[in-house]
Order: sequence, then structure tokens, then C-alpha cells
Amino acid sequence: NHPVVRIAPDPYFPPIESFDKNGKYIGIAADFMHLIQKETGINFRVVRCNDWDEVLKKARSREIDALPAAAQTPARSKYLLFAKPHLVLPGVIITRANVKGKITLKDLSAMRVSVVKSYVWQEFLDADFPGIQLDLVPDLQTGLKKVAMGVSDAMVATLPVALYYIEKQG
Repeated sequence: NHPVVRIAPDPYFPPIESFDKNGKYIGIAADFMHLIQKETGINFRVVRCNDWDEVLKKARSREIDALPAAAQTPARSKYLLFAKPHLVLPGVIITRANVKGKITLKDLSAMRVSVVKSYVWQEFLDADFPGIQLDLVPDLQTGLKKVAMGVSDAMVATLPVALYYIEKQG
């Protein structure tokens, strides 16, 4: 019934999904979408958004049909249907090298914690750890820089994406 399905990737979520310098949709999720398209004949049209907030806004207003790599949350489940995940990615707490010992989510209540605005971690921390002072940042790179410069004490992020940016930026 739907010969073209509009998808909106997170433009800043490598290696899961992003865009290369030529504007091509790339990453693990892009590879999955290509295989699904090949096997089913469904034509996916990529809608490029400026950031994750815009992706979610377009999903709520039905300007797009699917999100290739979105995590299921109670809030998102109000306007999206979720399939069984094909990939589950762990979260990680990132601190400066001078922080010693194991840091738990409960420890974050005494810290200023950066999270990307509207990412799954914001919703999770707001719901389950309301005492944590969140510093909402527009993207993971900004949050990592704030931790590196000591502006934030920690950042909660998706592990492979955080590793990608840490390696890329040193």
C-alpha cells in the first residue's frame, strides 16, 4: 500500500547512522535499510533533518513514516509503533580521566551531567533519576567537549557513538 516509505535518520549518530560529506545516508542502520529495500522491494526515501529534535517533530506530525534506529521509550510509543529491535546498544557514563572508580547512575545525582536533548538517555534519566542535574546539549560532540573541559562532570551516551566521536576528536 505504501510504495515509498519516508525515513528520517539521526544525522549525528555514527557509526549507526549519519550522512557522509556528500549527503549520502550511511551507517549500520543504513545498511539494514538497504537490505530490507532489496529483499522487499519497498522504496525508502531518506528525509534529511538538521537534528534529532527535528526528526522526532516530523515523526509526531507524520511527515515521515519510520525511524531506522530509534530506541523505544514510553513517550515515543505514544506516536510510533516499534518492531522488535534488530540491534540493542548499551549506554555509557563518560567522565574525565581524573575521576577514579566505578560511577553508577545513582552517583550522577551529585554531578552536572550532559545528555543530548531528546535522546533516549534524557527521557530515561528524567523518569528514573529526577535528582540528576541534566545539561541538555544539541549533540554528542558538544557534550563530550563539556566533559573534557570540566564544564560537565559526566555524560550519558550510547557507547558506539561515543567511542566514534572520542576516537575522531581525540
